[in-house]
Amino acid sequence: MDEEWKIIRIVMSVLPILFLARKNLVMKDGPLKASFLIIYYSVFLPILNLKSYKYQEESLGIFGIVIAIINVGFLIASHVVLIKYTFTDLFLRKRKIVARDILIVITTYITLAISFGFIYAIVSLSSSQPVFYGMPPRTDMLHFYFKHMYFSFITIATVGFGDVYPLTMLAEFLVVLEVLVGVVIVNITLALIVGSGIFNLNEEKNGKNK
Repeated sequence: MDEEWKIIRIVMSVLPILFLARKNLVMKDGPLKASFLIIYYSVFLPILNLKSYKYQEESLGIFGIVIAIINVGFLIASHVVLIKYTFTDLFLRKRKIVARDILIVITTYITLAISFGFIYAIVSLSSSQPVFYGMPPRTDMLHFYFKHMYFSFITIATVGFGDVYPLTMLAEFLVVLEVLVGVVIVNITLALIVGSGIFNLNEEKNGKNK
């Protein structure tokens, strides 16, 4: 069973690399591909690794380390592409605002929350002391992981139920960073899109065509 899980983990880790290696797929028409990669790396692969947790006594060796480094690079690049498209390009007026930017902003919001939840889980797993109050025990790894995702979503939404909160300075810093990133990148960009008059322009064009 250990060998089977090892093969599955290798295939699933290499799959997005092979996908991106194809011509014209490396971040061309990037935002949706970047969103897919973020969700794949931050949700699907961690779930796979958690499901196979009891079979992971042996590491994947140098090959596994190289693949992990490449995947982390793609994950970072995906965030850069997504944030550049939804935020930087609009402020620098490198492109015109289009209607589908609403979908991209929503996707950015979701993937940012997922990514911060992923970071919270890594920080918790890397610490010998509790990092967040209200987290389940590590014996239930899936619940442990998704509880961090839950905390991330209520944080970026600035809801703050109080059932989970940071206990360390690093965790507090990450929480503040997530709130700022969520407010600045998503809310301001969404306001720019809505205030651009793109939908009114579409209505005027439709009216002229009639």
